[in-house]
Amino acid sequence: MRRTTGIMLRTITAILAVASTPLLAGQQTKAGASLPYGLEAMERPDLLPYLPANGTQTKQFITYDTSARNNSSALNFKRYAENGEWVFFDEFGPGCLYRQQMNVFFTKYTQFPNEKAHIRLYFDDEPKPRIDMTFAEFFGKDGKFSAPFTPPLAYFDQQSKDKQGKPNRLYAILYYPFAFQKRLKITASVEGGMKPFPCSWYQYTYLKYPADMAVKTWPGPQTDSPLVRQQWQDMGQDPKPVAAKAELFAQTAKVPKGGNALLLDLPGSGSLASLRLTLTPWNKDLFDKAVLRVTWDDQKVPAVEMPIGSFFGGGGDTIGAADVSGRSFRTLLFSFDARVRQFRSYWPMPFWSRAKIELVNQSASDIQEIKLEALYVPSAVRAYPRERCGYFCARRTIDISPDNALWSHAFAARGSGKVMGLMMYSMGYAMDGDEFTYIDGSHTPQIHGDGTEDDHNQGWGGYAIQQPYFGGLVNGFQGGYRLYVNEPYIFNRDITINYEHSLCGGGKTGQKMDCIVWYYLHDPAQCNLHLTDELNVGDAQSEKTHHYTVTKETWSGQTASAYDAC
Repeated sequence: MRRTTGIMLRTITAILAVASTPLLAGQQTKAGASLPYGLEAMERPDLLPYLPANGTQTKQFITYDTSARNNSSALNFKRYAENGEWVFFDEFGPGCLYRQQMNVFFTKYTQFPNEKAHIRLYFDDEPKPRIDMTFAEFFGKDGKFSAPFTPPLAYFDQQSKDKQGKPNRLYAILYYPFAFQKRLKITASVEGGMKPFPCSWYQYTYLKYPADMAVKTWPGPQTDSPLVRQQWQDMGQDPKPVAAKAELFAQTAKVPKGGNALLLDLPGSGSLASLRLTLTPWNKDLFDKAVLRVTWDDQKVPAVEMPIGSFFGGGGDTIGAADVSGRSFRTLLFSFDARVRQFRSYWPMPFWSRAKIELVNQSASDIQEIKLEALYVPSAVRAYPRERCGYFCARRTIDISPDNALWSHAFAARGSGKVMGLMMYSMGYAMDGDEFTYIDGSHTPQIHGDGTEDDHNQGWGGYAIQQPYFGGLVNGFQGGYRLYVNEPYIFNRDITINYEHSLCGGGKTGQKMDCIVWYYLHDPAQCNLHLTDELNVGDAQSEKTHHYTVTKETWSGQTASAYDAC
């Protein structure tokens, strides 16, 4: 690889005098200040670099088949029965439920009475539910949404149709958050009693906060955020509040094949609020082989080093059959558009001594012009305290497992941080393969999926839809994505994400995938949790030593299930 000369053509620095949205009450950069939750957190994507308080956990209730088959029955809804209702979500607070993915509407395969069965949400041990609606009403079947559970925070799919043109493969997504201080219990019931309806499943993802965190329980349907709705409707534009006196840096370069260009080298402390790169020419060769390299604070290992197309959501060039380089793609936080030859990113990216961005042309094409426009916010304008925030990173993992492997490796990292999103391109992969995410040394998945199309917020294979947090350039597994903006995968020591090789789709060998993951990482190779003690539940001596007792027992009996070894 050789460095070219004479590639820096012009540099422009401008001061933008624009209004800044003030921080929320109590949300300054002071150590120990609580981060917002619920709709207030969704309003503030500029706070994404903040790592959550110790003790915050990402958790998920789900209907995956514990027999290790693929039986997605409504029987898996039930955690326990109470007063004739099936309890399928029950968590003690404080916490916030952010994501609901529900498949009970495909009437060809399931007899689940979604227009008669009721979903009920009980808060803080109240005897009366604050929400009592049919599943069809709550999730907006046939476009009949109930406020405030409405688009764009709600999505009801009706794309797949039968021979008569009627929707027949239906699923629903809801990103309206429900905060709770003491407890949130969600039940399903139908007159005459619930039955083991086939092909009915769900995923409910939420954050559980430290016990001493004060959370205001959801007060009722009058709670809403016009700002969040506007941000989602304006997908493709920067959703963050723009800081006053932000500086715009622009750099243009020519990069012949085999060459590289230094596009940004910014000393000091601050953050990059947005990036826009304009590429000429725009072709598949450069999309897949011009490498973007981002380094923070003179770290030896770049935080980003991958093809420019992959960083902004493209891929499939190594694994996958679809060429997406000529398409247009938008999410809430990044996009690319072949028509105007541009890539855009709105991830907030803090640094504390230096920001460096390079482009390495590993393609067989000369870059006639690459223009970088970066919006820089000095730390004096918006400070990100180093002890509370992480570096923005991205990693691409191309699966090299043997053909007879049981799973594909998608991502792994050490240290303390949070995973913010994943894009998957696959080849020969069955959409029924489950996600296995191991956090902080766990030997069984902390996050368990029930089919990749559902793990990526779609259903029945998925489609080439583009929503702020989910969708696909191909479908839900051959080119699908999901952003974990509200419910990031929080890790304190390490994290590993694998995807099961399911045999349900008929494929037995050769299942491969190419995954891009966006995440925030605290000081690399550091962790903030250390094992000081261990309680072994079921071991009488361990329970006695730790004064462990069980009170208010809700169920006693025997059950059989399978679990996933490492």
